[in-house]
Amino acid sequence: MDSIFFLVAFLLGLMACFAGYRLFKFFLTIAGAVSGGGAGWFIAHAAGAGGGVALIAVVIGAILGGALAVALFYAGVFLLGASAFMGVGYMISGSATVALIIAAIGGILCIILQKYMIIIATAYGGAAAVGRVVEATTVRFGHAAIVLGVVILGTIGLFAQIGLLARDRRFQG
Repeated sequence: MDSIFFLVAFLLGLMACFAGYRLFKFFLTIAGAVSGGGAGWFIAHAAGAGGGVALIAVVIGAILGGALAVALFYAGVFLLGASAFMGVGYMISGSATVALIIAAIGGILCIILQKYMIIIATAYGGAAAVGRVVEATTVRFGHAAIVLGVVILGTIGLFAQIGLLARDRRFQG
């Protein structure tokens, strides 16, 4: 089961890194669904429900969360920036407090500079996801090497997204 999770996380990380702007609404929906599903589980658990009822609550929460994330686009933009920057902040500092401060800054910047920050957030956030998978599944590399790999992969993803979108009318507007 862990292997499937790591493979999916690795592939989604690569997709975000290299095509995050084009796939932004997909990732926004996924983030909302994960949050909504977690909220559904929490509510079911707090109410003492188990088994099938909890599963139904998770599914309903995931559907509502995904729909709300797209409907509340700017909140979603903030949350995407915050989550990506939190991942990078934690990889760099190892401190939850520093990661939360960096997350807040990333969320605000993502709203102000939306197009460019979506590209930056998805490139480096996707690279951080790939780095976490590599770090969790291998002991061959030290943490510093993983962080360096994340920075290099994120930078390649950043330039790849900018290059792919250079002729896209939606990006130039």
